Amino acid sequence: MKKQKRALLGIVFLILFLFVSCDVNFVMDLFTPETFSEKLSEPADYTVNNPVYVSVTGSDDTGNGSQDRPYRTINHALSQCSGGETVMLAAGTYQEEVRIDLPNITLRPADINNDHVVIRNVIDDEDQTFAIWIYVDGSGCRLQNLEIAGGYYYAIKIETTWDWGEPERYGASDIIIEDCIIHDSGRDCIKITPNCNNITIRRCEIYNSGVGPSNIAAENAEGIDNVNGDNLIVQDCFIHDIYTTGIYFKGGAQDCIIERNIIRDTGFSGILIGFDTSTDYFDLEVNPDYYESINGIVRNNVIVNTVYAGIGLYASKDAHVYNNTIIDTAKAAMSPIYFGLSFQDWDPVAKRPANINPEIYNNIVSQNNIDSAMIYIRYADELGGMSSLEGPVKMDNNCYYTNGTLYFEDRRPDSEFYTESFTAWKNHLYCDTNSSLDDPLLIQEYRLSSDSPCIDRGKNLNWVTYDVDDKKRTEPYDIGASEF
Repeated sequence: MKKQKRALLGIVFLILFLFVSCDVNFVMDLFTPETFSEKLSEPADYTVNNPVYVSVTGSDDTGNGSQDRPYRTINHALSQCSGGETVMLAAGTYQEEVRIDLPNITLRPADINNDHVVIRNVIDDEDQTFAIWIYVDGSGCRLQNLEIAGGYYYAIKIETTWDWGEPERYGASDIIIEDCIIHDSGRDCIKITPNCNNITIRRCEIYNSGVGPSNIAAENAEGIDNVNGDNLIVQDCFIHDIYTTGIYFKGGAQDCIIERNIIRDTGFSGILIGFDTSTDYFDLEVNPDYYESINGIVRNNVIVNTVYAGIGLYASKDAHVYNNTIIDTAKAAMSPIYFGLSFQDWDPVAKRPANINPEIYNNIVSQNNIDSAMIYIRYADELGGMSSLEGPVKMDNNCYYTNGTLYFEDRRPDSEFYTESFTAWKNHLYCDTNSSLDDPLLIQEYRLSSDSPCIDRGKNLNWVTYDVDDKKRTEPYDIGASEF
C-alpha cells in the first residue's frame, strides 16, 4: 500500500512538473480572456430611435425636426434632443463645429445608401477646435457613414474630465465610429483622451492629418491618438498619408486591439504600442509603474512605407504582435520592429519602465533598398540609464527579408550586440528558432504568392482567427497578415 501511495504521489508530481515546465503559451491559452478572441467587424446597426431630421435646405427658425420640416444645423437639432435620438442628415455639407453632449446620440445620413453627408469645419480658426466634439456626457454615441473633415486641432475629439480638477474623473465612452471618412484635420484625425473607454473605430478611411497651422510648431498629428483610453478597438480601417503615426495607444491604455488595418505612408511610425506620455495622464492606482500600454494586441495589420518604426513598443507590458506584414519601414531610423524608450517628460517621479514580456509571432518584415536593422533594442544613458527591454522576449515564426545588409542590434550595455548573422541573433536572445530569412514573395503588396515560403510556416495562435481580408485562417497558419 505504501508503495502504491508513493507511486501515485510520484505521478502527481510528474504531472505538476510537466504542467509548470510546458510551453508558456499553452498555459496562457488556458486563461485566454474572451475579450481578445478575434471576431469579424460587426455590421452597422441602423435602428432609428426618435428621429430628428436635418437638411441643408431646412430652417432652425421654422423647422420642427420632422422629415417634412427639418432643422438647418446639426447643433440646433442636438439642442432639441434629450438623449437617445437618431439625428438623420440629408445629403450635403454641414459647415459647423458639432458638439454632442447627450448620451446615445446617433449621427447618420437619412438615407444610408444614397445620402452623402459631409461635416466640415475650418482648420485656420483656433476657436473652431473640432469638426465633431463628443463631450464627457456623450457616452453611447454613434457616428455612421459620415465624411468628417477639418477642425483647428482635431476632426473628432472624445472628451474627458481628467484634468478638470474634480474628484470624479470620467470620459465619454462606449462610442462607435463606423464606415466614416475622416480627413484633413488640423492635427490628429481622432483624439481619444483619458478614461474615454470602449471606443470602437471600424471600416473607416482616415487620412491627411496635420494639414492646419496648429501643426506647424507641434509637428504631432496622428491618425488615431489614444491617451489612456482602455479597450480601444480599431479594425478594418485604411489609414494613410498621416503626418506622424498611424495609430498609437499610450499613457497606460489597457486591452487595446488593433486588427486587420492597412496603414501606409506615415511621416513617423505605423503602429506604436505605447509611446511617451506626460505623467499627469497616468492612472497610478491601476498602473503604478507607469507602463505606457498594458496587454495590447496588434494583429493582422499591413504597414507600408513609414519613416520610422513599422511597429514600435514603448514601455509596454504584455504586448502581443501577431501576423502583421511590415513592408519598407524605418526608412530614416529605428527598425521595422522596434523597442523604444519612454522618457515621460523627464519627470523625476516617472518610472519609465522597459518593455516587458512581449510576444512577437508570425510577422513578415520585408525591406527594399532600406538600410535599417530588422530589430533594434534601444538604450539611453540619460536619467541614470534606460533600457527598452527587460527579461525574455517570446519571438518566433517570423520571416525577415532585405535586399540590403541584414543586421540586428541590441544597444543594452549588459548585452550589447550587433550582428549580421541570423544564427548569432537567435542565440543572443534565445528566440526566432523557427523564423527564417526568406523573400516572402509578396504579390499585390501584401498577399502571399503560391510559392511563398511563408505558407504553413506560422505558429497556430488562439488569438488569431482571420487574416487582413477577413478570411478564416486554416491550420497550419501562414506567416504575415494574409492567409494564402
